[in-house]
Amino acid sequence: MSEITSNAVIAGSNLISFMAGITREEKKDLSDLLRYADYFASQTYDRSEFWTSWMEYYRNRLERFSTVRARIVKDPMVITDAEELERITPGVNGTIGSASLGRLMQQSLRKVRIDRDARLFFQHGRGSGRLRTFQVVGCEKTPDGRILIMLCALHANAYTEVDIFGLSERVERDIVLRITGGVYEFHREQYAVQRDSISSKLRNVTRLVIQNI
Repeated sequence: MSEITSNAVIAGSNLISFMAGITREEKKDLSDLLRYADYFASQTYDRSEFWTSWMEYYRNRLERFSTVRARIVKDPMVITDAEELERITPGVNGTIGSASLGRLMQQSLRKVRIDRDARLFFQHGRGSGRLRTFQVVGCEKTPDGRILIMLCALHANAYTEVDIFGLSERVERDIVLRITGGVYEFHREQYAVQRDSISSKLRNVTRLVIQNI
């Protein structure tokens, strides 16, 4: 596994950002937990085809080693213009940590550049299918030593409808965006019991190798 040398990493389908104050060892535990959640869910479901079920299994692993402190509650959204994506923010019910954690999540969402993919689709897209699916994760250590994980999982599907009128055609393009997630308080002492077992499971899974960004 690559050593974590930055405050942002890609780990499987997770983009993980760390706020100041989280130690190297804590970063490793957090990254491994999120990689393990990806690994566990992918053993049963294909994320691209069964995203809702995949996310249930993913969250199951998080909740095994953490307590849910808040939920992200969003109805599916139909997007008809790429600019709409820039105004979307996660809706969180409950305790969400500091304002800095919320800002970190907004910065992380911009890093994945789903708006760029959407802009290309609205300009040139044909057909229908999955556009993007990923988890954006922010991690914060509070002044009293608690570690919070804010998860924002996104699934974007593109749809195209073409109407032919003689020699011309009209193309309608929509993106259906689903967002789910929440805020979790990580219990590192519980995780420590399974640390070696989890590391062993992840050791040879090349798609989950950590990349510093």
